[in-house]
Amino acid sequence: MTRFLLTTCLAVFFFSSFAQAAPPEARLPEKHRAFFKAHCLDCHDSETREGKVDLETLPFRITTIEQAERWQKVLNALNAGEMPPEDSEQPGNTEKADFLDDLAQTMVAARRALSDSGGRITMRRLNRREYQNTIEHLLGIKVDVSSLPADGGSGTFDTVGASQFISSDQIEQYLKLGRSAVGELFERQAAMGQETKVFRVEPEDTVNVKNRETVHKMEET
Repeated sequence: MTRFLLTTCLAVFFFSSFAQAAPPEARLPEKHRAFFKAHCLDCHDSETREGKVDLETLPFRITTIEQAERWQKVLNALNAGEMPPEDSEQPGNTEKADFLDDLAQTMVAARRALSDSGGRITMRRLNRREYQNTIEHLLGIKVDVSSLPADGGSGTFDTVGASQFISSDQIEQYLKLGRSAVGELFERQAAMGQETKVFRVEPEDTVNVKNRETVHKMEET
């Protein structure tokens, strides 16, 4: 993989996406009620409120921005492996995957419906923890993310969109750290005696030539 492709892959940011078709009702299927009760409400019901998070009053039918943001936090926490905690009973892989898939689709519907009605869900960048994990999974290198923007957050969550806006300067910080990680990877490979190959692509000699040939064949046809 070239430096260009590696560096591009490291500039990973999460943004809200919207479906093109008419929005379906933003409702999490009732079949997941038992999963939600068994793996979420033990710690986050109205009485326990661990981390000051109460999910017992969170409806399966999403009608407001506030509800959508709370469900997004649930989705983020489950995806990150933070819920359920390690000392709690863990759901089966199939059961958890089914819940996450339906919740993700419900969030897409909610974003579209609330956007059409004048609502807005904040786009967010990867936070420090997510970016560090991404780099480590891609390259096997654990980077120091202290130079990245602070995450902010609410309670035990560090994925609150309103606290994680993105600016051009912040993008440069992410890219700088990503380039540093790629550089370290190549240095390690060189130290291990692995050969590094550099590929240079000239669009004028490759892509454009192919396009001109295609256009010429179309004209002849």
